[in-house]
Amino acid sequence: MGHPIDDFLPRLKSNRYHQRLVGLFEGGPPAIFSAQLHNNLFQLFCPDSTPRIHHVTAMSVPAQTDDDYWALFAIEDVTDLTRRIAYYRLAQEELKVSYDQMEARVDQRTQDLAIAVEKLQAEIAERKRAEESLARTNSELKGMQSQIIQSEKMASIGQLAAGVAHEMNTPVGFVGCNFQTLEGYMKKFLDLFEMYEGLHELVEAGDKEARLDMMKKISQARQDMKIDFILEDLQELFQESAEGIKRVTTIIQNLRDFSRVDHAEDLVEYNLNEGIQTTLVVARNAIKYEADVNLELGPIPAIRCNAGQINQVLLNILVNAAQAIGAQEEHERGQITVRTHATDTEVTCTIQDNGPGIAPDKIDRIFDPFFTTKPAGKG
Repeated sequence: MGHPIDDFLPRLKSNRYHQRLVGLFEGGPPAIFSAQLHNNLFQLFCPDSTPRIHHVTAMSVPAQTDDDYWALFAIEDVTDLTRRIAYYRLAQEELKVSYDQMEARVDQRTQDLAIAVEKLQAEIAERKRAEESLARTNSELKGMQSQIIQSEKMASIGQLAAGVAHEMNTPVGFVGCNFQTLEGYMKKFLDLFEMYEGLHELVEAGDKEARLDMMKKISQARQDMKIDFILEDLQELFQESAEGIKRVTTIIQNLRDFSRVDHAEDLVEYNLNEGIQTTLVVARNAIKYEADVNLELGPIPAIRCNAGQINQVLLNILVNAAQAIGAQEEHERGQITVRTHATDTEVTCTIQDNGPGIAPDKIDRIFDPFFTTKPAGKG
């Protein structure tokens, strides 16, 4: 306590880090330092003394005792993942070399076979053995091709690590927006309290006429400041912020469990209608400026599922709809309609909006987890 952070982490003295971190202690947005660009930023080492590879996310957290902010550094160790990716890429390169060599051998054998056919038409048995050898070679090539494809799939895990930070943008964004709103509300409360202090002084002075005049000013100020609306809105702001913090906590917990491939999902009784209502509260700030949401929720039974993942899907679709509507820059507000109904065997939810729609050439890619039409930092 009381010492500059760069006394312990000298690399942070660099202007490239200093300028980004100063804003955190003033409540600024999170800063992300990737392992690719910043290497071993915190000088952490494995038991074998090799540097650890890690991503660092720095975010501001309000202090509990004053108006200051703390900086929270979240470090994600990707040493093992990076090494595995490097191993798979090396294996892919080795397979490609083997593939090229095998192709060359096949070409050579094909040429030899052609010469043999021309010279030894009578030697059918020899031709049969050459054909069998060619079939074995073709089978080996198909096996190698399958291994190369599998290696490429494993390499895509590295892209997933880069996209995890974007998952936290939405909850952190609306929590930050709520704090800005609360800051404005607090200023109005302070102004009103100052007027009440003036009234208190007039009461003590016994100046009835001045006291009545001050009371009228207070009443008018309370009306102008929309204090009654603010008092109603405060509860929603706190509920939304709590939900955002809970969502961030859930994302962090999911990251901890990511490597456990045998980890069973937590299945619970879940009411889809309630999940939609909860998600709309979370996404309110992202939607309310762009569109009106119309709910046509029918009577449906509870289902057994992973509630957190279903809510995340609903949140992504609704926020994407609002962003697409806003991108049109139309003067009229958009419309988003959410419907639910049940059959004998399933519960169905449909979401419809009057935005620009999806371009036909993008339809085939809507389930590609690494594809987006949005610029960096927006998806």
